[in-house]
Amino acid sequence: MYNASQLRDCDSDHFSIRLVTYDNSSHDLTYSIALGCEDGLECEPFSFMTLFLFPLYVYRTHGPHWNNYGWTLPVIGIAVAVLYTLALWFFFNKSWLALYQPVAILQPQKIYELGKSMNPNSGYDKRFVDLPCVSWKPSLRCGIYMFVIYALVVDLFESLTHAIIALGALGHASQPYEARGVGLFFGIVVGFGKIAPLVLVALVWRFHRAVPEFVWRTYVFKCQLCGSKYEGFGRYSPMWAHGAWSIIEIWFLGVTGLIWLGAGYWIFPFGMMIAGAFRLGIWLVNPEGYQRGVQFEYPTFSERWGGLGGECDDKTKKMLLDVYNSYYDERSYTSDRAPLMRQEPAPDAPPPAGNPMPLVLNGPPPPPYSTGNNAATRPLSRAELVRLGQR
Repeated sequence: MYNASQLRDCDSDHFSIRLVTYDNSSHDLTYSIALGCEDGLECEPFSFMTLFLFPLYVYRTHGPHWNNYGWTLPVIGIAVAVLYTLALWFFFNKSWLALYQPVAILQPQKIYELGKSMNPNSGYDKRFVDLPCVSWKPSLRCGIYMFVIYALVVDLFESLTHAIIALGALGHASQPYEARGVGLFFGIVVGFGKIAPLVLVALVWRFHRAVPEFVWRTYVFKCQLCGSKYEGFGRYSPMWAHGAWSIIEIWFLGVTGLIWLGAGYWIFPFGMMIAGAFRLGIWLVNPEGYQRGVQFEYPTFSERWGGLGGECDDKTKKMLLDVYNSYYDERSYTSDRAPLMRQEPAPDAPPPAGNPMPLVLNGPPPPPYSTGNNAATRPLSRAELVRLGQR
């Protein structure tokens, strides 16, 4: 076995892991791993199986193959499970809403803000589970994301615990640790290997719950209105919840997660592949049959498998339908290719010259009438039909 202490005066880039044998030890044991490459780590090969089995190696070095502190993993797992469950329950207003996805014509946050704007002096503060015309149905993806987050948090605390144990032991050794090695551990192993996937999964989970399927299916990404948090790259934008992200979820988080420094003990990569595959299927199949354009019916779902939600009367449905349909009207002013079921001028546009023709059902379309150089065709409103009948 190579004695790594000979590297004490080595001036080339390297780092080593050593087992310090004290004077009262019963056996003369030397164990060391030394990495020292002239141009980086090219001389140290990492095969796919080596990276895939990283969680197993981590468990062994935290237990029987290193310091016999393997009991920390089950203790941390139980403690995190209890605290994590309580945190989810209290954070979501003493409910399991974290495991549900919304069914509505607008984002729940937008409906909440509409309710506050309509009741400015009434102390409007409804819980999301009680929002009007927002139903919540159980979500398989939410359950998977919750379990993946749990595994990543356990992995993070397990790594930090053993880093503290190692630093405490090295602090009493003849050759204490170097700041550079500690920085590499916290930057690469903890930062990139643990915290980065934790943040990414949390964002995927958050966007899944923040934007209903109906909204992202019927949304058209254009950046004319990107100043809003509900548009473009805003934090409630339907773009972030679109089904096309399932491909990224499968390959970047799932397949790449297999070699992501053992993050989440295999639960992270396989969980994200399952959730991404389910998300891809929903995107391609569209089981609810949602269609883009002006809507006349409020989205619903079968409550056969359970569900939550607040009250929803016809007046509230009509108001939310009008708010949703106004989105398409507003977009039509900036682009003639907006997916409209009708074409109307902007509210501040002057009325067209000429004699407008009424729209006849199942008949030929009315002839266009001109406003100078522009031509437009639209069905008449009820007020215009009344005025037309009075002529």
